[in-house]
Amino acid sequence: MTAPMKLHSLRSVIAMLTAQTQVAFNDNAAKLMIGGVAQVVLPREQSAIIVPLIAALLVLPYVVFSPSTGWLADRFSKREVLWWSLWLQLLAVGVVIVAMQVQNLYIALVGFALLALQACIFSPAKQGIMKEMVGAERIGVAAGWMEMLTVAAILAGGVGGGVGLAYATHLTGNIWQGGLWVAGILFFLALSSMVIFSLVEPTRAYGRAPFDASLFWTHFEQLADLWRQKNLRNAALGNLYFYPVGGFLYLTLMHVGLDLFPGQAEAVSATGLYLLALGTGIMVGSLLAAWVCKCSVELGLVPIAMLCMAVFLMVCAIVPPTHPLYYVVLLLTGLSGGLFVVPVNAYLQNHVREHERGHILSASNLLTNLGAVAVTGLYYVMAEKMDIGPAGQFLLCGVFTLLLAILLLLKMPGEICRLLCLVFGRVFYRIQTEGRERLPEGGALLAPNHVSYVDGIIMGVATLRPVRFLIEERFFSMPIIGPGLKSLGMIPICQKRSKEAIRRAAAALKSGELVCIFPEGALSLDGELAEFHRGFEIILREAGTPVVPVYVDNLWGSIFSKSGGRYFWKWPRHLPYRVRVHYGDPIPAGEATADRVREAIVRAGGR
Repeated sequence: MTAPMKLHSLRSVIAMLTAQTQVAFNDNAAKLMIGGVAQVVLPREQSAIIVPLIAALLVLPYVVFSPSTGWLADRFSKREVLWWSLWLQLLAVGVVIVAMQVQNLYIALVGFALLALQACIFSPAKQGIMKEMVGAERIGVAAGWMEMLTVAAILAGGVGGGVGLAYATHLTGNIWQGGLWVAGILFFLALSSMVIFSLVEPTRAYGRAPFDASLFWTHFEQLADLWRQKNLRNAALGNLYFYPVGGFLYLTLMHVGLDLFPGQAEAVSATGLYLLALGTGIMVGSLLAAWVCKCSVELGLVPIAMLCMAVFLMVCAIVPPTHPLYYVVLLLTGLSGGLFVVPVNAYLQNHVREHERGHILSASNLLTNLGAVAVTGLYYVMAEKMDIGPAGQFLLCGVFTLLLAILLLLKMPGEICRLLCLVFGRVFYRIQTEGRERLPEGGALLAPNHVSYVDGIIMGVATLRPVRFLIEERFFSMPIIGPGLKSLGMIPICQKRSKEAIRRAAAALKSGELVCIFPEGALSLDGELAEFHRGFEIILREAGTPVVPVYVDNLWGSIFSKSGGRYFWKWPRHLPYRVRVHYGDPIPAGEATADRVREAIVRAGGR
């Protein structure tokens, strides 16, 4: 039996996020710095080869060493893998320093290749360790911050590497000396990162498989392992869309800059500003997604964010790049992207099994990088062979994204409805919980009091796990509400067909789900507990799972209760409305009589 994970302190999590941010910064700063040196010291024909080669070196290790890095992250403690990869980073930057000192660009490329290898080893371990550090409840927040900081580091590294080289060269009067100064700063940052990373608390190793030389050529087997798990495959396909499309937009925005300033240095600065707007949007969207996913991963964000991305990409095809609105649209495109990628990554990290987390995450990295290579080739065909300009590129990308968004909207109505309920509950209510840790890990019947039409939404937000409610059948025939209830997996109940509802509820409980029934059978007319119906006892006898008494406090008086003798037509007392949800101790099925559950609900509410 696997021992439960010990969650890490905030200091440990911050140290981990700091280290991964520094690695992303160094990679991009080194790429810009070495590329800048190459453009100065080499003839134009040679530098035109070196710059794409540097970009290829970043991708190559992910393609070649994916199974091996996945094995490392599973076989050993992820903290130890990260620690030794930081040592490799120090070695790589040291090689770049030597290259700048002896003025040899090819040695610098060797150092950069080592940096790329280090990033490849670092990636599955850093993604996998977050679940071990923060647990399932906070993985959405951690993924949001990780994505935001990574994008910030990429932007800062891109600016810092180029600007730092230019400034240091101006001071020293020599491009090699300028590169040496930049490499020295990167070495100091790498060393500082190791000091900070030492604060990360230990983690355990989950795998036991010995090293096998076949790891160097079992890429397709690794992808097959990912592909067989439908939920993880879908999340990996989300990454396969997002990151290659991000690379495509990078090339498109470079094209925009060259069209505006052909053969001029301003083309680079224009592209940089466009990328800054796009990257800033991703950062904001990532933090917003972290807020939405702060207690649970909300996949309903994915189709909505993708639809927004599609719209903004097509708008980019219409708005002139010289217009200020162009920056706003790029910002909104990035914001939608952040809302898209955070729940995808959080879901992937949260649902992969412990013993194969590195294996599956590295397989996802392999798939993503293969997609990036394919998209680069597609861009070349579109731009060079078919002569499709930036507007056409944005339009085609937007149409492709729109088709995917429509597909997801049709396949994920339940997740979207859950998200809308969550946002409603978070915006208009401030929900405090007490005793939520008493909820069993498996199936359990929730039995709360019933005073308002939003009790279900409050329970769903407070409980974190998906909850299936038994709801009067008449609501399922209502427009909009009915399809929404069906998509959420709610169970219709009526007196004529109560046996079917009981059977479905018991089956859900046996499969480990949470089911909620309001034992009063109707809304309270005076805010007090009414007599209980005994239908829930039959469900418990058939399912054999415990019942958890729940008291929802302070909803009497809201516009959705019959306080004042009417529903809806009254002003809310205050916004956001404060609600408390109290969870009592689980009661075994054999002891859960109507009287005992009613008394337990009263006790849970402190009455």
